[in-house]
Amino acid sequence: AVERRSSHPIAAAIDDAAPPTTRSVSSFKSADRTVSALVDDTRVVIGHPDSFDADAWTIPTEIEAAVTHAYESGTHPTAVAWEGAVRGIVTVRDTPRENWDRVVSEITDANRDIVVLTGDDERMTETFANHPAVDHVFAGVRPESKEVIVQGLRERGTTTMVGDGTNDAPALASADLGIAVSSGTDLAIEAADAVVLDDRLDAVPEVFELASVTRSRIKQNLVWAAGYNAVVLPLAVFGVITPLIAAVMMAISSLIVVFNSKRRLLATDGDPSAEPDSSEGTERLGPPE
Repeated sequence: AVERRSSHPIAAAIDDAAPPTTRSVSSFKSADRTVSALVDDTRVVIGHPDSFDADAWTIPTEIEAAVTHAYESGTHPTAVAWEGAVRGIVTVRDTPRENWDRVVSEITDANRDIVVLTGDDERMTETFANHPAVDHVFAGVRPESKEVIVQGLRERGTTTMVGDGTNDAPALASADLGIAVSSGTDLAIEAADAVVLDDRLDAVPEVFELASVTRSRIKQNLVWAAGYNAVVLPLAVFGVITPLIAAVMMAISSLIVVFNSKRRLLATDGDPSAEPDSSEGTERLGPPE
């Protein structure tokens, strides 16, 4: 009944699994890592088990054992308490996105480090930590700390952040390139530089490729534009070519830049010679830094 009032993903999972209830809920409050409300005039508090240690709640031994077992089994425990004591836990399990391991392997290379940021307990992140392409895992990261970590990573090099939740929005905004998947909240999408439209994690490598090809295309256009200024203008100044020829060559240079910019950026799987529209699968991707 209380979790039904919360927008947190864990609350949504609990609500989906719970039977219908007609309990009266009032005075809903959201705190740091807990939510609470009056349920039939009793204050019920739900949240991260560590929050109840800090608030000196009574935590029975069997509840502590259940929390430990939940972490060891790879699930996330949420404690439920009222009248000064933790009465039980609800466990939820994260389902990794499809093809996540292949995606991580695809985007790694000798000059790129893969870092995982998660609010989950360290014991729940072994799958990621043990992946050969993952260089480091930051576990137990608070939402506000993600932005700090991303800023620290930027001091080591150009940083890309991929996220899909409200908690990721500050980190997405502070990264050199923020990529949001479309299942994310509006806040995450607005904070990102590129948005994967069809909620496919395996589209992220395409964003990297798109950024790389875009940067290459920009360099090509700069070469054509600068080449005209470096070659044709001096020839015109010293009378080697006539102004008419210089004007024609300037038009040709401009046309080359225009047509080069209009060429599609990525080839389709079915036809390597074809190049799909650059907006397919992503949107709002600006020129890379």
